[in-house]
Amino acid sequence: MKSSQIGRFAVASVLSLAACIGLTACTTAYTGAYLYVTSVRANPGVVNAFKIDSVSGALTILPDSPFPAGRNPVGVVVSPDNKAVYVVNHDDSTVIEYLIGTDGKLYAQNTYNTTGGLPTSIAIDPTGKFLLIPFTYQLGYTTASPGPGGVDVFPINADESLVSTPSTGTSPGLQAINVGCNPVAINVSATNNYVYVLDQNYSPSPNTCVATPGNSPVSNTPLILGYSLDTSQTAQGGILTPLPGATIRGVSYPGYPAGVQPAGLISDPKGQYVYVTDETANAIYGYTIQANGSLVAMQSAPTGVAPIATTQLTPMGMTMSPDGRFLFNANYGSNNLSEFSIGSGGALTPVGASGTVGLGTNPTCLTMSSHGQFLFSTNYTSSNISALQLESTGQLINVGGMPFGAAGFPTCGTSVVAVGH
Repeated sequence: MKSSQIGRFAVASVLSLAACIGLTACTTAYTGAYLYVTSVRANPGVVNAFKIDSVSGALTILPDSPFPAGRNPVGVVVSPDNKAVYVVNHDDSTVIEYLIGTDGKLYAQNTYNTTGGLPTSIAIDPTGKFLLIPFTYQLGYTTASPGPGGVDVFPINADESLVSTPSTGTSPGLQAINVGCNPVAINVSATNNYVYVLDQNYSPSPNTCVATPGNSPVSNTPLILGYSLDTSQTAQGGILTPLPGATIRGVSYPGYPAGVQPAGLISDPKGQYVYVTDETANAIYGYTIQANGSLVAMQSAPTGVAPIATTQLTPMGMTMSPDGRFLFNANYGSNNLSEFSIGSGGALTPVGASGTVGLGTNPTCLTMSSHGQFLFSTNYTSSNISALQLESTGQLINVGGMPFGAAGFPTCGTSVVAVGH
């Protein structure tokens, strides 16, 4: 799989952090801790389900796992109440809703179509009211006739089902907004409901999304597009309002510069910082979140942003410790992860002598267990999962018995503390 395709899988891992940030479910008596991992397999894809040993971090495959998904599942997220899992399927342009049983098994409920084609990522707001999915092409555009993408905002009902029809009366309904040419990742901040969309090729015009001689695929202006999400349960609920943008080399943009080829996107548990991996520059960019949600680069450059840390080859997905002290990113091209401590102002400092830990072949996505004890990596080409235990210093040590096998070509994962229904 090409690294440009892997970029679509980035950052779903961060959503697992929402399960234990300011939510009462994390103090509720629970029946077990589980890990859910999407795999593209052949056709269709599947969701692998594992029980996490609370002491050792070892994984045990659940009975009846893997569970059917759609074609090419690229993202997975758990609801903040730990009762549902949502999987987005790239090739089907669908999202599947599963309920989590008290035994950790997944029970498929409903399948919903996205309004646009080829979705790339998935996120949920910390209140559990809305599910957000960026897609590659708006209606009327395809791989044969490329054009701009968009973001769907699905309201979530009390029973975990999605509202897939437009607003009626005073009730919230499905909203869709237009974005640039290649939205690959999305993140919702833990505070203030700010939404950030990673757009690899921003363009204000659909015509410039089409490749031309010497301009392939488009004029490359990677941006983080920022929005404020209305979480009210009214007809206006789910609307994304653009945040103030930035000026790059004298030109105003509706977003913030994001390097050369951005792939992964994450914000910290306190809603103070945003980080982006760059798969071409082998670097991480850092931003501080302002009171109005706008972003200011920690390190500036003529192009608007400069790296705050270097990584190994082809950095992709990231995750953080739930306390916001440590950041980890998967390096697809060098089969390891980079580990950093987060200091004053969001600065990143490598942890340990090398600042890296070995993983399986071509890791794509990282996720922490809900209580921050263990880190898991989906290793695409080796079709397995690495499991590591987080020490207080930020260093990671291998869990006994790793790696753990998964159905072919795992793409991303999320963890959950299961509670009674």
